[in-house]
Amino acid sequence: MNCFIDEPIENNSAESSSSPTDEIGERLSPIITYPQLVMIAMEVMIQFMSQFECEEEKLVWVLSRLGALCHDSAVNSRALCKEGLIKMVLNGFRPCLLSSDSTYPNLRSSVLALLTDLAREYISSEELKTYLQLFKTQNPPCVSSQSSLPTIENNLFPV
Repeated sequence: MNCFIDEPIENNSAESSSSPTDEIGERLSPIITYPQLVMIAMEVMIQFMSQFECEEEKLVWVLSRLGALCHDSAVNSRALCKEGLIKMVLNGFRPCLLSSDSTYPNLRSSVLALLTDLAREYISSEELKTYLQLFKTQNPPCVSSQSSLPTIENNLFPV
C-alpha cells in the first residue's frame, strides 16, 4: 500500500481476479488520496531530471504509472488537474518535448500520454495555450504527439 494512494477494497470471494472489480465487473482503480504529494514528487523528479543525468526508463515508469492512475480514474485526473499538474508537466518537461534530437523518445511519449490522460478530464485555457504553443516552435514535438491533439480536441468539443 502506498502512503498517498487508497487501494480499492478487493472482493474476498474465491472468484476474485487479479485486479479488484465493482458489482458490475468493471475494474476499480486506486484513488490518489493526497494529490499534493504527487505534485511534490513530480516537482522533485523534474528538478532531479534537470540537474542530473537520469535514467530514462525510471522516469518513463513513474510517468506511465501516474498516467495509468489518471486514465483509469476521472477522480484522479480531476484532483491532479486542480492541483496544476498539467502546467507543471508542460513547463518541467518542455526541454524534453522540444528537443530536436531523439535522445529521450520514450520519455517524450510518456509525457505526452500523461498530458492526454489528464486533459481528458480538464485543461484550462492557459494550459491549452501552452500546449499548443509547443507546435509553433521550429522543432515541434515528435509526430506521435499529434495523436494526442484529436483526443484533447474531442474532449473539449464533444460531438
